[in-house]
Formats: sequence, C-alpha cells, structure tokens
Amino acid sequence: MSSTFDNGRAATSTFPPSFADWLTENTPYSNAISALKTWRHRSTNYHDVYDPDYFETLERSSWNSAPVIARSIVDHLNPVRVVDLGCGTGNLIDNLRSLGIKSVGADFSDLALAYCEKRCLDVKKIDFTDAEAIRCPVGRFDLAISLDVAHQLPKPSAISHVAYLCHHADRVLFTAPPCASDRLPKCVRPAEFWIEQFRARGFVLDYTLSAIFKAEWPAQERAPSRKRRPLLFQRSRR
Repeated sequence: MSSTFDNGRAATSTFPPSFADWLTENTPYSNAISALKTWRHRSTNYHDVYDPDYFETLERSSWNSAPVIARSIVDHLNPVRVVDLGCGTGNLIDNLRSLGIKSVGADFSDLALAYCEKRCLDVKKIDFTDAEAIRCPVGRFDLAISLDVAHQLPKPSAISHVAYLCHHADRVLFTAPPCASDRLPKCVRPAEFWIEQFRARGFVLDYTLSAIFKAEWPAQERAPSRKRRPLLFQRSRR
C-alpha cells in the first residue's frame, strides 16, 4: 500500500535537492512546511494508517525483537503480573506469558485485537483518546508497559495515558520516539518531557535499568539505525 509519508515525513522528492535544502533552512518556509505536515497528519484517517498492512509489518518486525525484550524484562524485573497498554498484535505479552508471566493487554484497533485473540491472550479494547474509557481499571500489576504508544495520541490524551499507566503499577516501562517516525504522530516530544510527566505523578527514572534495557534491546527492524530508548520509572517511596 502506498503512502504519502516516508517514516513520518512528507516527501520532498518533487523539488530539486538544492531547492528543498533552501526551503528547510529558511525559517519562515520551514515553519510553513511543518504546519503543512501537521495538517496532513491530522487529515489522515486513523484507519487509513493503522490498516492491515501496518499490523502485518508490526507483527513481522516484532517477531525477533519481542522474545529478547521479554527475556530482558524477566531477567531484570521478574514481574508476576504485567499489563501492556497499547499491546498491538500481542507479540510481547505472548512471549512474557511463555516465560510464566501473567500478562494482560489493551488496544483500540480491532485488527490488533484480532491477532491477540488468535493467540488466546487476555486483551481489552480501550480507546486511549477517550477520557472516560481509560478510567476503566484493568487491575493492579507489578509492571505496566507502553511501547511507542503515547506519541501517537493527541497531547492531552498522551498525558492521560501516562497517568493511566501510573495508576495500574508502581513500575512503568515506557518508550516514545523523540522524532516523527510513525505515520500519524501527534505528541512527539523529547525524553525530558515524559520524565517530567512521570515525575509529576510521583515516579522517578531508574537510570541504571533504563541503560541496561537500551543496551540489551535490539534495534527496530523497521528502522535498523534507531534503537528504542526505554525508560523505566518507579514510584518514589518518599
């Protein structure tokens, strides 16, 4: 399926390279281009982006990485019960389950949940953009996970998503890319933004374990040059 976007960026191949460079270096034109990209993203329908091709690609790309991430989580955190909010096709919680971890997932896409159901996973449908829906509790867990989800939500919903994660566990494993690598990014922010959101809810960043996870987790197969930047937050005991 063709796309008007290339790794989250509007194509500029219609311009000669020198002219495209001049546009991006000239601040007024650069601002206009950014505004145009934002409009194009907002005008793109959710279901046009997160379509069968998207989830087939996600499934293939997570096939090799999910077992490594699951083993890393078990080795360093040894959780008993885990919830993955934005679990996608369920590959990660399936691998956690195979390691003896009771795992629950939640996602909004029916296509994603169909993969989870085929794996006989315990999953719920939750729209993370709906303030009422995300108040629905899914239980208490040793660990809450959200991998590359928050940046896909509008900013108010992304902040609510952080609060929702904090509500369900005293430890949260979180990733959100600092650049627009997704096809429908809405809240792309640097790590400092997310650290502050968690700090406001009484969670502190565990720098040591975050660094260990970053070293152990493989690069994403959809973007081989980019490794995830996992952030492990723990509820402050002060």
